[in-house]
Amino acid sequence: MMVVQRLIFFILALLWFVGLLAFIENAPYLYIFLSLFCMMIFRALKIKKFPIKKAILTNLAAVILALALAEAYLAGWEGLGLSPKLVQNNILLEKGVLATEPNISVMDDVRGYALAKNSKIRSVETLGNKTIYDVVYTANQHGLRVAPHNSKESSVILPKHYQNVVFFGCSCTFGEGVQDHETWPYLLEEKSGGRYQSYNFAMEGYGPHQMLRILETGLLDDIMMDKQPSIAIYLALPQHIIRSSCKYPYFTWDVNGPRYVLNSRHEVEYMGKFNETLFLKLKFMIFQQLSKSYLISESFWIKELLGWNIYQVDKETFIEIILKAREIFCQKFNGKFYVILWANDIWSDESDEYKYVAAELQKRQVHVIDTKDIFANRNHINKEIYQINYDGHPNPLAYQKVAEYMLNYLNVNLGE
Repeated sequence: MMVVQRLIFFILALLWFVGLLAFIENAPYLYIFLSLFCMMIFRALKIKKFPIKKAILTNLAAVILALALAEAYLAGWEGLGLSPKLVQNNILLEKGVLATEPNISVMDDVRGYALAKNSKIRSVETLGNKTIYDVVYTANQHGLRVAPHNSKESSVILPKHYQNVVFFGCSCTFGEGVQDHETWPYLLEEKSGGRYQSYNFAMEGYGPHQMLRILETGLLDDIMMDKQPSIAIYLALPQHIIRSSCKYPYFTWDVNGPRYVLNSRHEVEYMGKFNETLFLKLKFMIFQQLSKSYLISESFWIKELLGWNIYQVDKETFIEIILKAREIFCQKFNGKFYVILWANDIWSDESDEYKYVAAELQKRQVHVIDTKDIFANRNHINKEIYQINYDGHPNPLAYQKVAEYMLNYLNVNLGE
């Protein structure tokens, strides 16, 4: 009878902890630790004859309570849900294919996920009662964010002679938080008078591995351009190293993306999706639950133990992915490949990852444009004037700068 009671208690406790992880949005591990503390204290109070066992349980409960307090401290008011935090809500205004709210994307075999085709999505970000942005993302028939040549709102008259430009990157190229006509790929086409036609393959959360997979699979060929692209531009952030290796927090939003590893010849090789095997699926399911703990996600040593930190092989893989993408694009289309390297504070970046990426790309003779050159006229201006307030993504002013600089850069380097 005692065994049955303990088994029932264990099952109920397990269901309780699973429920906390599944349904508590703010700091679920705080409530898990507090629940464990209460269980141990309750158990210790019932012990009458074994003082050593009681002492062990009491001290263990104290350790658990300390962990709960540490979890609460690291979470802070925002993590505990006691102060406003950024919340993004997305509403499908027009449906081409079904998207899952509150996301703006659908599953995609090549990239893991992509913008829903033929859709208008209203994206609203708030901080408490404050609206940070309220914009509309419009996707064309290929699931790319619109450019002047396929936008109903554009007044650009396309010239007879033009070049197709493909853009790769993350939210900073996709244009998170800005209107369609405020993204820098849109502005580049508009400011060039249509001499450069833009195809924006970027998406929130992407890294260079999506770019390489797009090029490897011939997805560019499947999109009905009237002529081949002659220019490719990838906007790189050092944080993309985390994404191309599926480290924390990348695995919290996309484990279906393309996975590349370095083979014995130090070449990147496609290995399927990040969660291709049952083992990888289980691993990332566990990781996603562990990442809800602030004690784990904020601790260098715990992340080191779990393999969440960036290693040298991750940096090398990142570089090789970019080089492979350049090789494919230049050989297949006889085009030009450029990388915009985005520094942490626009003018400089002292991180080891940034220094490594900048040095390696320069050594491999990649055409690199540094943001310190794009935003050259600093005049002691803070980077915040180029960011969406409270959000941190580039704002329309920043994209104006990028588009103007890149238009002049292309004109000079391509002899326009």
